[in-house]
Amino acid sequence: MKKVMMIANMEEVVYLFRRQLVAALIKAGYKVTVVAPDGPYTGELLAAGAERISFPLSRHGTNPLAEIRLLAKYLKVIRDAAPDVVLTYTVKPNCYAGLVCRLLGIPFAANVTGIGEAFQQKGCTRFFASRLQQAAFGGAAVVFFQNVSNMETFISEGIVRREKCVLLPGSGVDLDANKFRTYPA
Repeated sequence: MKKVMMIANMEEVVYLFRRQLVAALIKAGYKVTVVAPDGPYTGELLAAGAERISFPLSRHGTNPLAEIRLLAKYLKVIRDAAPDVVLTYTVKPNCYAGLVCRLLGIPFAANVTGIGEAFQQKGCTRFFASRLQQAAFGGAAVVFFQNVSNMETFISEGIVRREKCVLLPGSGVDLDANKFRTYPA
């Protein structure tokens, strides 16, 4: 059985925006493992047939030692699970899991769900974030983007080559499961 690992910085990213993909992969006979911090949808993912690996992380942390430990944790989880392919979502999984996949020779697809807070800043945080993504995306089979602006920024800054980029028309929202509600005032 082929193994697919989906890695995100929040369980909600996978459940709310990718649960149809999880279901389709399982139905097609793949073993799907979701790696993310625990969240409110663990039960639903398990009920759908996915496996879960609890993976706590600080989404906004920038302590170099903590980030090196996080990279080592990704290395252990990915090496132990030995997936056939990895799908990453959000900045830290794209960077760290992407670097690990590149090191281990595991095919992966990165999903840029937003440009990230690091790109809102100037200076060393932005520099290091862009260089980490550049190193990780160099090994990616494909890098998916949700909008043209993010894609063009990553291309113009040399983070990813245009031929690896695929523009998606958004994550999509299941309107049957997510009814329209007015924004609370």
